[in-house]
Amino acid sequence: MQSRVKLIGMYCKKYRTNELKLSLKEFCEKTGGNYKNVSAFERGLANNIQYLDLYYTQVPYDKKSAFAKGLFEYSGEDE
Repeated sequence: MQSRVKLIGMYCKKYRTNELKLSLKEFCEKTGGNYKNVSAFERGLANNIQYLDLYYTQVPYDKKSAFAKGLFEYSGEDE
């Protein structure tokens, strides 16, 4: 079983690429996030909550609830 931190990072990367349609470089430019740190977060190597907030602030208002629900489901929190 993968760690919850890694699963959250994977979910955020999936959301960034599939829903936001942003490359890592574009995402970092848009959010002001550090490229290496955000990349580490997406790979489960960084667990600072500030990185999760970068993703949440990019989610359209009407999709924030679905993002949060998907995050918890993906990370196994709803089990």
